[in-house]
Amino acid sequence: MRGCLFALAAAVWLCAEQAPQPAPAQSEPLPELSADQPIEFDQNTQELIARENAELVTPQFTVKADKLSYNRQTQVADAQGNVRLAYHAARILTRRAQYDVQQKQIRAEDMRAGIGRLYIKGQTVDGNAEAIAVNNATLYFVEPDPYAINLAAEKLTVLSEPYRVRIDSATLRLGPVPVFWLPSYTQGLNDRPPLRVKLNAGSRKSLGFFGETSVWWTKDPVWAPGVMFDYYEKRGPMYGPMLEYDYRKKGWEQYGDFRAAFIRDQGTDGEYDLLDNPIDKSRYYFQWFHKGHLTERVDVTSVLNWWSDSHVTRDFRKDYWDENQTPDNFMEIVYKGDFFYADAFARYQVNDFYGVQQRLPELRFDMVPVQIGKSGLYQQGQAGYVHLQQRDFSGAPALEDLFSNRYDLYYGLSYPYSPNGWSTITPVLGGRMTHYAHTVNGSDDFTRLLGQIGFDAEMRMHGQWDFNQKTWGINGLRHVFKPIAQYRYIPAADQGSGRIPHIDNYVFESFPPILDLGHMRNLDDMREINTMRIGVENSLQTRGDNGRAARDLLYLNLYQDFNFTKDPEFGTYSDTYIMGGLSPARWLQLDVLTRFDSEDLTLRETRARIRFKSADKWFVDFNADYGQNEYEQYYIDAFYRINERFGLHGRWRYDTYYGGFTEQTYGLSQRWGNSWRVRYELSYRRGTEDYKGVSFNIRIDVLGF
Repeated sequence: MRGCLFALAAAVWLCAEQAPQPAPAQSEPLPELSADQPIEFDQNTQELIARENAELVTPQFTVKADKLSYNRQTQVADAQGNVRLAYHAARILTRRAQYDVQQKQIRAEDMRAGIGRLYIKGQTVDGNAEAIAVNNATLYFVEPDPYAINLAAEKLTVLSEPYRVRIDSATLRLGPVPVFWLPSYTQGLNDRPPLRVKLNAGSRKSLGFFGETSVWWTKDPVWAPGVMFDYYEKRGPMYGPMLEYDYRKKGWEQYGDFRAAFIRDQGTDGEYDLLDNPIDKSRYYFQWFHKGHLTERVDVTSVLNWWSDSHVTRDFRKDYWDENQTPDNFMEIVYKGDFFYADAFARYQVNDFYGVQQRLPELRFDMVPVQIGKSGLYQQGQAGYVHLQQRDFSGAPALEDLFSNRYDLYYGLSYPYSPNGWSTITPVLGGRMTHYAHTVNGSDDFTRLLGQIGFDAEMRMHGQWDFNQKTWGINGLRHVFKPIAQYRYIPAADQGSGRIPHIDNYVFESFPPILDLGHMRNLDDMREINTMRIGVENSLQTRGDNGRAARDLLYLNLYQDFNFTKDPEFGTYSDTYIMGGLSPARWLQLDVLTRFDSEDLTLRETRARIRFKSADKWFVDFNADYGQNEYEQYYIDAFYRINERFGLHGRWRYDTYYGGFTEQTYGLSQRWGNSWRVRYELSYRRGTEDYKGVSFNIRIDVLGF
C-alpha cells in the first residue's frame, strides 16, 4: 500500500507544535513524498523516511529509491539504494544522491545516465535545474560496452535550455584506447552521432593486401563531410574527399552524395580498359548524385560520373562498382502543373569509353489525360524538342557524325466506356508529327506524320471464399481474374528510315514492348505496327494483417501478341510472356519470368527466384538466369544466424558455359558489443579477369555512431 504523510502538511503541523519555526522563504509547492510502506517521521532529526519504491517529486527533479529521507529543517532529501533521477529528458541511475529543495541542487556519485540516444558514465554529479556537471565523465553514442567508441573528459555539462551536452577538452577513444583530442564538443539531443565509419580490408590477387577507410563527420544536421583513404599493396594509396548533405524544410529539400578519389596506380602495366586501350597510371573518379525540391512544383535531379577509365571503380571500390557499372550523366528539371509536366533534360558524355545518346538538351511538355467538358472524351498530348548527338565508343566522331535536331508533337483522344460494372472498352485515336531539321543524306529536313487507331479493353471478375488457415496466414480468399486486350494500328511507321539519323533506337526488354504511339521513345527506329495483344492477369489474395491492404498469395500473368503486319522480322506471333509469383506464407516467396517462342515452342529466357526464410533467423535464395545461346547461370545465397553475435553466409554461382562454379563465397559475420559489425569473407572466383582467384575480405561497420 502506497502511503503519504498527509501530503507532508501534517508533519509540518506536528513539528510546529513542538517548536515554532519561521515559514520557508520559497513560494514553490512543497515536495511530494510517497512510498509503498507507511512513511515514518523522526521527531529528533526532523526527518521523513520513506521505504520501498520511495518517490520524491519536485518541479525540477523526480527522485525514486529504495529509501528516501527528507529533512524538514535543511530541506535536503537523501536517496539511497537503486536511485533513479528524472531530469528533463535525462534518466540518471546511481547508488546514492542528495537533493537540496531550497537550492534546487542535486548531488550524486558513480552515476550512469541515458539522454535520448546518448549514454553517460561519471564519478560525481553536481548541478541544478539549468545544468548538471559530471566529473570524470565518459560519453557513449551507443549502449556502453568494452569496444564502444566514446568521448572521455574531466568534466561534462548537461544543459537544459536548449537541451544538449557540452564537453571541453575531450579525448575520442576506441574502448579504452585514445585516438585523438578534441578541444571542445557539443551534442544536441536530436543531433546525429559525430562520426560514421566504414572499414574494409583483405587480400586480392590483383591488389595484394589492402585496407579501405571511409569516415564521415556527421555532427552537423545538414552537411556530412568525409574522407576516404585506401592503401593497396600492389597499387599504392588512393584518397579523396566525400560529402553527404540533406537539407529539408517545407517546400525546399536538397539532398545528395559526392565521392571523389585519385590514385597513382603502380600496377597498370598490361592493364587495358573496355576498349582495349592501355590504362594510364593517373586514375580517378568523381561521382555526384543530387535530388532537390525547389518548390512544391519544381524538382531537380542531377547525376555526374566522371571516371578516368572504365575499370577504375571495379579495380578498387567493388561496392561502388556493384551499384553502378555503366556511368550515366544527366540533369533534369521538372515543373508539375495541375494537368501537365514541363521538363528540361540534358544527358551529356563525360567519359570516352562507352557510347551515349547525348541530349543537349531535351525540352518536353506532357499533358496528362484531361476530360473535355463532360463529354467523357479524354485528350492528352506532348510536345518536345531535342538536340541529339551520337559518338562511337572511342569518343571520336564516327565516319559520319550522327546528330539531330528533332521536333515532336503528339495528340491523342480516348473514350473509356463501361457497358457494365465489370468491363471497360477504351477506343483510342492519335497522331504524331516528327520533324528532323537535318538528315543523314544531306537533304535539308524531313517531316514524318504518323497516326494510330486502336483500343484497350479489360474485364474484371472475382470470386470470394470464406476460407481460413492459420499455418499459412490465410484469412479469406479472393480470386481476381482480369482478361485484357490491346490493339494498335500504326501504318507506314518506317517512312524516312533511310534519311533519319538512328540515335533513339529500339532497346530490347524482357517485358512486352510498348504498343501505344504516344508512349514510344524509339522515334528514330520505328516499324509499322498492326498488333493485337491478348493477356490474362490473375491474382489470389487474402486479407492483410491489422487492416492492411490485401496480400497476394499467387499471381500469374500471360501476354501474347498477334502481328498482322507483313514485316517478316516481326513474325505472326510474338514471344509469349509469363510472369508469376507465389507467396503462400511469409517464409516462402517465388517469382518467375519466362519468355518463349510460341511458334516453335523454344525457351528464350527464364528468370526465377525462390526464397525460404525464417524471420531474421535464416534465409536461402535460389536463383536461375537463362538466356538462349547467351547465358545460363544458377546461384544460391544463404544466411544463418547462430546467435545474437554470430552469423554464417555464403554464395555459390554455377555457370554452364564455363562448366563449373564461377564463384564460391564463405562468410562469417560477428557483432562486437553494440558498436561494431565485422564481416569475414573467403571467396574463389573464375571466369572473370577482374576478380579471379582466391581473395579474403574483412568489412567493419560502426553501428550507431
